[in-house]
Amino acid sequence: MVQVHWPKGPEPMSKQPFKVGFQNIHRGITNANVILEEGVRRDWDIIFLAEPWVEKKAGGWATTVQAGFDMVSTLTQDTRLVAYVNVKHRKEVEKKEEKPNWCVLKVGGQTSAGVYMSKEWTVQKYGQVAALLGGYWRRGRKALIVGDWNAHHTLWGSATNDGKGKEIKEQMESRGGQWLGIRGEGTFRRTNGNQLQESTLDMAWQGLEDDWQMTERFWTGSDHKAISFQTTAGETGPLEREVIDWLGIKMAVEEGDSTPEVREAWWKATPGETAYDKLLTWARKFLTM
Repeated sequence: MVQVHWPKGPEPMSKQPFKVGFQNIHRGITNANVILEEGVRRDWDIIFLAEPWVEKKAGGWATTVQAGFDMVSTLTQDTRLVAYVNVKHRKEVEKKEEKPNWCVLKVGGQTSAGVYMSKEWTVQKYGQVAALLGGYWRRGRKALIVGDWNAHHTLWGSATNDGKGKEIKEQMESRGGQWLGIRGEGTFRRTNGNQLQESTLDMAWQGLEDDWQMTERFWTGSDHKAISFQTTAGETGPLEREVIDWLGIKMAVEEGDSTPEVREAWWKATPGETAYDKLLTWARKFLTM
């Protein structure tokens, strides 16, 4: 075993806004990898991914950033949504509740839910699921509920209202929720003949006392935009991240995967990159091989 003399570890991070990302990856492993890598880069705390079936057939989630996020929901035949939590929250998952097509997590004192409202559901089922999710705002509780809602309403910029959109709006607002998004900005696109059509399907709801804000919207390889939200109500720091990340680094070094000169080079961060970032990047490389 290699004898290792460790430099002083990184100082605890200052408090940061809590961030939640969501995307319907439309069954693509490439899309899943892209959004998880973006989640690492943007320091998201939770990522919800909809329509992940292709990974079940492949026997697992063959992603390149497993060290950055842990999958915390369980894939079953009927599940159309999976949840990942940033590794810095491994020991902070206070609560997890799963039903087909949605997952609710309480992490770092903040409740977040991801949902995929299936187009195959009836209007009545839409209302039932919306009512259950809206129940998280009762008795003063706070929660962000983000998802692909597959429904239309003028509230979020649709040209017309459909029954599913009316049910979602009625159930959410009657339970103390308010819509959160960019009205009329397309989050889903498809080609109809020679014409590209966009509609708003991906959005979030929050409680009346919450302070969530939509912060990012961008296209990946999917036909749905990735969207993210953040709040200062569930701040993530200060954190003792060394306990998690240094374990992988220590294991790799003790197995002889480095030299003192290389370790010194890792510790001396490149311009624009902190020493902690450099070490974390290196740890992910070895933990995902």
